[in-house]
Amino acid sequence: MTIDRRQFVGGAGFVLPGLAIAGCASAAESGSSFVLSPPADRSDATDAINAALREHGSVILQNGEYRVDGTIRVDKHQYLSLAHNAVLRRVAKDTDNMDPVVVLTGNRARLVGGRIVTENDHPRGVLTLGHHSASKDVQYNATQWCLSDCSIEGRQAPRNVGIWVPNAQAAHRSGQYANYFGFVQNVGIKGADVGILLDEVANAHRFFGVFFSHMIGAAWELRGAYANQIFGGFLHLSRDGVTGVRLRNSTSDKYHDSVYNSFYGFGIEPGGKSSSAYDIESRCRRNTLFLQSNVTGKSVDRNGENLISRHGGHWPGIEDQN
Repeated sequence: MTIDRRQFVGGAGFVLPGLAIAGCASAAESGSSFVLSPPADRSDATDAINAALREHGSVILQNGEYRVDGTIRVDKHQYLSLAHNAVLRRVAKDTDNMDPVVVLTGNRARLVGGRIVTENDHPRGVLTLGHHSASKDVQYNATQWCLSDCSIEGRQAPRNVGIWVPNAQAAHRSGQYANYFGFVQNVGIKGADVGILLDEVANAHRFFGVFFSHMIGAAWELRGAYANQIFGGFLHLSRDGVTGVRLRNSTSDKYHDSVYNSFYGFGIEPGGKSSSAYDIESRCRRNTLFLQSNVTGKSVDRNGENLISRHGGHWPGIEDQN
């Protein structure tokens, strides 16, 4: 597809050498990157960005604000890079769309930099990493995707999710499709009920240094997720009663519960007298939680087969009260 640069790029379209991608499995983008600038008339940029990704594979968004009424889809082997002051923004007066602003849909899809903001509710995430569709026109597998150096802003309202990590395997009920081995680093999430939701069979992902603020329910919620690794990060400035880590049983007897997940050095200081470090449901076991928490609410492990350390060496039993 040929892109009309006068319409989509405002005359600023050109090609740059590939850029390095911090923390991703592939250190550099081969070939070249196509550059877009914001539409001068503030029109919806969704189609322009999606068309550029389909045609060029690697796209850089220059500084400025991009109105996104639809959903940007970064497919397998595609790379979307946002400049430091580039913003993807969904505005309530322009659309009532509650779908994700961006979805990383396939193997080795990559998104780096900038801000992603929505004024609408977002029950399936401001971002979705991977996919949860049984449609044959979707790339079923989503492995080794990368999200890095990005700020995400949503609405602090019930049922809203900052980042949703689902799995096509649960949609297909076949066991032959996967959303595994994703990578997230240096990401901030502001405004949601749950900051990051790892859903059924979303397994073996790695997260480094995720910062959460203005949460209602939990920073992390794992529901039937297995062998995920979380390093560092912090929860701050959230509603009283929020939980740092929530581990939930699977909703289906066909899949495992939340087991073998690891949290190393996650900091929890959201404020409020009822906030808690963790809440672990009955079938969630063999998880490792090394937490730095400063909360006074009750933290509960309903299974007792989890390794939990708080305040640099405090080992609670099944129930712990600070």
